[in-house]
Amino acid sequence: MKFSGDVVCCENHDFSYWELKNLNQSDVHVIHIDAHDDLAPSDKETDLYIGNYLHLAAKKGLCSKITWIVPEPSWEDKKNRAKIIKRLRNHSKCIIKKNKNKKMLTGTFQGCEFNVGPMKAMKPDFGPTFIDLDVDYLIYWPPKSQLQSNVRPYPWIWPEEVVEQIKLLAPNPIRSVVCYSLQGGYTPLDWRFIGDETLALMLGKVDTDQRCYFFKRRSAVIEAYKNVGKKKAIRNLRNLTNLNKSDPVLWWHLATAYMYLDEMDLARAAQQKARQLSPIYDRHPFSYIAYKMVISELFETAIYNLEKHHAVDPKDPHIMYGMSACLQRLKRWNESKRWLKKILERAPNFAEAYYRLANVELQNKHYESAKVYFEQYFFHYLSGHSVYDQPIVTRQIGPLNLSRRYFLSQFKYGKLMFHLDNKTLGVQSMRMAANAGLKNARLWLVLRYVLDIKLRLLLRELKNLKDDCIKDLVLRWCRLVRKNETPQ
Repeated sequence: MKFSGDVVCCENHDFSYWELKNLNQSDVHVIHIDAHDDLAPSDKETDLYIGNYLHLAAKKGLCSKITWIVPEPSWEDKKNRAKIIKRLRNHSKCIIKKNKNKKMLTGTFQGCEFNVGPMKAMKPDFGPTFIDLDVDYLIYWPPKSQLQSNVRPYPWIWPEEVVEQIKLLAPNPIRSVVCYSLQGGYTPLDWRFIGDETLALMLGKVDTDQRCYFFKRRSAVIEAYKNVGKKKAIRNLRNLTNLNKSDPVLWWHLATAYMYLDEMDLARAAQQKARQLSPIYDRHPFSYIAYKMVISELFETAIYNLEKHHAVDPKDPHIMYGMSACLQRLKRWNESKRWLKKILERAPNFAEAYYRLANVELQNKHYESAKVYFEQYFFHYLSGHSVYDQPIVTRQIGPLNLSRRYFLSQFKYGKLMFHLDNKTLGVQSMRMAANAGLKNARLWLVLRYVLDIKLRLLLRELKNLKDDCIKDLVLRWCRLVRKNETPQ
């Protein structure tokens, strides 16, 4: 089952762009096997990130054909399929042909032939192909209506079946990339090990004994998933850890099973063992199921999961940060503030905690305190103490790659400075946010220059404003001012 060509792995999916570029071929068929299209608009490599790299690859002529393989549960759901097509047409600007065949759809994208649909609907390609596999393709997230405290994401297909289907679809790939996508919670840490299994199968490094062990490990994890909060959840996991004490996957799942049984001391010991065996389990920010609950706006359920994790690891600032974020979404500002204060007691360089504290103080109308927290956030962020905003979705300014959160905080800081009558700092922060592409910041600058009757600066900002209605309104106002008429 070993694949021809190089097989490589990565964490962030934009790595595939550089692999495609290194091939130096234009007739490559990219088979994109992913739960997400990764076709967000992109113009240049400095703006490259996990959600737009495929758009840029097509635009630069690095491929001639793209086939997006969508997970079958997503495609078979009528509402979800309609959302996929709408996003491709409206956001990514794909030209999708009208087709009564619901098994797959065809069209064009940036001059490339484009197909989208499930794996079983695609025809084999014996030409030069580039396999672009994201592990989150294998994971099924239950719909929002089914997400409860004990319902977690689950694989809808297993590595052996995926690898066999890929081999039939593309018998002779020139290169294959396996992306884990742990950052951001697209692939839950609980199921990262099926990415390892997929990679091993594609490299042809799995013998009979390993296959047998993979099956036993999966069976133990599945039993734990089906019996959350029950004693039988730990039976097979404990038996396997007695046979193989060096597998961090088993210890991690054993810790989770103990956690839902409220046996926190045993959970803490198992989690520590997993972290000792593999650094991957040491960088786990907070419960991935809680992360998904936050995305689905089920904040109370997210808090339930985070409280469980906090009981196991009360010193982890990431779990506290997750709690504070959920409480802010529920507008429980004072509770959120208490958690953020606890974070800074343990990790005084935690940049994002200062950002959230500034937001809390803004809500409480404590403007001077908000100003101090914003300035501390800027200092710690620019000192490299950011925990979550890695420089992957960024616009380059000078020697730094600054994230959208940074520019959003500059926008909020600018508004705050105007409120505190510090116009110089307000304009400076707003201009930085506006230059980074925040439309609201540009509108605020226009408003300030209108109020201050600074026509030269106003006209300069209008050149960069894309809203024609607002432009027309402001220009008419300028003409009235020049005629010494009072604008209504």
